[in-house]
Amino acid sequence: MNRLDLKRLQIHEILQVQTLSWPLLDLKAVDCMTRDVLCISTKNTVWEILELYETHHFRHVPVIDENRKLVGIVSDRDVLRTYGEDTPLDSGRLVKITADQVMSSDLVVIESSSSVVAALRAMLLNGFNSLPVVTEGRLVGILTSTDLYAVLEYLLDPYTVARISLPEVVSREADGPPPNESWNRQRPRSART
Repeated sequence: MNRLDLKRLQIHEILQVQTLSWPLLDLKAVDCMTRDVLCISTKNTVWEILELYETHHFRHVPVIDENRKLVGIVSDRDVLRTYGEDTPLDSGRLVKITADQVMSSDLVVIESSSSVVAALRAMLLNGFNSLPVVTEGRLVGILTSTDLYAVLEYLLDPYTVARISLPEVVSREADGPPPNESWNRQRPRSART
């Protein structure tokens, strides 16, 4: 199962527990964030960071110290600025540039107990596509625009989980509920145990 489908299932599980009410269901950052975040140290090279982006298909990587304290974040845009948009990649040059030279260290973070709405506002006001999520200053996850899109998708289309759970529905693009009429908004069969 790909990363987006895993995120969809995570959101589905959280929203099944929540009582549907506005604003935005009292969701917390910890409910929607990506856990088990791949992090780097200040000494990782830009070349290594590019390899991580390519291998794991993400655009932001937190930089932590030995105590898992967040010290910075490196975005794909930070990396792009190190060699320019039209410059061919030069691994010899990029292995000499370290994360501490390109990372953003003036960080905006969100506490894990903060609402998703607060996180969304912080992202919108700052023009960010991700926010590190911390508890007592230690990194516990990252909330990305993809995470928020998954929440929005679920709210607008409660049958999303059905499409990722049933192979015959995944293979076709359906705009409505799955063909099985026994499915319902509260608990799709795929989520029943």
